[in-house]
Amino acid sequence: MKTLVVMAHPDWHQSNTQTFLKEAVLNMETVYWYDLQSHMEQLNVPLAQQLMKEADRIIFQFPMYWYSAPSSLYSWFEQVLTPGIYNSKLKGKEFGIVVSTGVSEKQYTAGGGEHFTFSEFLKPFQGIALKCQMVYLSPFSISLFDYLSDLEKKQLLINYQQYLTLNRQGSFKAEEQWVINRLKALSKKDMLKDPDHQLMGILQILEENRDDIDDLSDTIAQMSEE
Repeated sequence: MKTLVVMAHPDWHQSNTQTFLKEAVLNMETVYWYDLQSHMEQLNVPLAQQLMKEADRIIFQFPMYWYSAPSSLYSWFEQVLTPGIYNSKLKGKEFGIVVSTGVSEKQYTAGGGEHFTFSEFLKPFQGIALKCQMVYLSPFSISLFDYLSDLEKKQLLINYQQYLTLNRQGSFKAEEQWVINRLKALSKKDMLKDPDHQLMGILQILEENRDDIDDLSDTIAQMSEE
């Protein structure tokens, strides 16, 4: 699966959140990072449209500005989403949103400080997805990034990578296979600090367990048929 991340931020190099997310996908070969701001001065519309047509999942990533996205993203939509594109070329592709905010996520609830949920504020994007006949994914929100602990940031990195590349069905089997594939990919690139081969041992156990679970599932299926 190919994923296109359309990142809309006026100066992402000054954003700890966006810098972190950028580094999270550096070694993911199926993810293409598109810095919208750097393209806006002389926007190559055919290139942007081609990138969208080649992707299976398109992620629009931005900080929450007055309950919506930066104006540059809307300008990009106006120029790139022409009738020739949204009428047929994006049908069936997945449309996701990664939104960051400096306010606690608890504030984005009915009765909270912001009074509405992220999903409610992002309804216009759901409308765009439906107009393009795309599959709208649940938004991925990041709150108070600078206050996260190291452990929380590590968990965020995994969750973010999965949001970009994991099969949207989100089954346990799919998540387990995702972990196996990531460990293999990192191992091939010599990016795993594993002098005692502990991670490779975990990988072997995961694969063996997967074989056992698959065999058990087949047995149960046969018993059900009988």
